[in-house]
Amino acid sequence: MERRGQVVILVAILIPVALLLLAVAVDAGRLYLESARLERAAQAGDASSMFQLGQMYLSGQGVAQNFHNAREWLERATLQGLPEAFYQLGLIYNRGQGTPVDQAKARDLFERAAQVAAHVDDRNRGRAPERLAPGDAFLQQYVEVGEGQVVGG
Repeated sequence: MERRGQVVILVAILIPVALLLLAVAVDAGRLYLESARLERAAQAGDASSMFQLGQMYLSGQGVAQNFHNAREWLERATLQGLPEAFYQLGLIYNRGQGTPVDQAKARDLFERAAQVAAHVDDRNRGRAPERLAPGDAFLQQYVEVGEGQVVGG
């Protein structure tokens, strides 16, 4: 009888662990498929996909973490005028993620993010009044980073 109790306890422990591992595997597979979809869209010139793919490479979610690939996709997104890409690149240089810390380059990228976002906001003024002015938001984030400080380690 004692052995049967041990088996029940072992099964009670192993089933949740197996389910957790299955959930992790399913999520990893979903992220992998998403990264493949984004790669195709980014190669076709979609700026949002370039940005999202850069974020995936930066975080290592769905793809192997690769700062070089992250910078490359984010730089391509900046060429499409995506303010979030300028800002994220600024953070990369501010933190020294896969590159030496470069405060001057980070500051320039933060300022470009604010300028591009303000330009986008000017074009969209009146269309979405509930939306925050992105130029102001990026500029505020830049001010919060502060000159000469590395944020987010």
